Amino acid sequence: MHGVLLAVLVYGVSWQSRAPEAVSAELVQSLPPLPVETQTATPPKPAPQPPAEPKPQNKPEAKPEPKPDIAIKKPEPRKLEKKPEPPKPEPTPTPKPKQDPKPKDAKPTPAEDPLKRLLDQESKRLDQAKVKNQLDQEAKRAAQAREEAGRKTSTQAATTALGNAREDWANRIRGKVRGNISLPPAISGFPKAEFELELLPDGSIAREPRLTKSSGIPALDEAIKRAILKSDPLPLPAKAEVFERSLKLVFDPLRD
Repeated sequence: MHGVLLAVLVYGVSWQSRAPEAVSAELVQSLPPLPVETQTATPPKPAPQPPAEPKPQNKPEAKPEPKPDIAIKKPEPRKLEKKPEPPKPEPTPTPKPKQDPKPKDAKPTPAEDPLKRLLDQESKRLDQAKVKNQLDQEAKRAAQAREEAGRKTSTQAATTALGNAREDWANRIRGKVRGNISLPPAISGFPKAEFELELLPDGSIAREPRLTKSSGIPALDEAIKRAILKSDPLPLPAKAEVFERSLKLVFDPLRD
């Protein structure tokens, strides 16, 4: 930069020191004299001044910041938690070479007692016979239990069947008697009367019905009795084993 400025200054000075050259002209008689033009020298441009170096500016003094009345406690730096170190692998124990056990002194095998052998065989045979006997007894008891259960089931089924047949027979007798009864007037409620009947195998009434439990209305008791005698012979049961010579029946004429 300084070299450029120096070259400009030298060039300007040398250019100003040169004198302007005079222009001569010859006069011609036939022509009027012309005015002589003189070249005016162009004034040289002023050389550029080198830029003034900037003066160092005084830095403003830093004013001390006013201290606060209450001292602010600086936050304590956080302590870095130490990461737990990974457990170190336990060293693998080196297997110790197995030592062959020392052979023990072989003891002589005692001779087998034949009597003891026979006793052992007999004991085993008796044990097997005892076990077999127990198994047989258990099987026998189980068979008896099954047979008894079957008998009970059959008995219950037969009893149920007989009970149903007996109830059917009684309903048929009451139905026939109900068709032959003439009820007395002004009977209220459902009065009942029980009679004992003596029957022959063909259903005929062997003797006069006997009142065992009154209905509380004598006229109704007599009406039921007359209806029983009028229904002779009575119906027989569907099953012969259900027939009974002595039969107690409850008559409820307002329901039957």
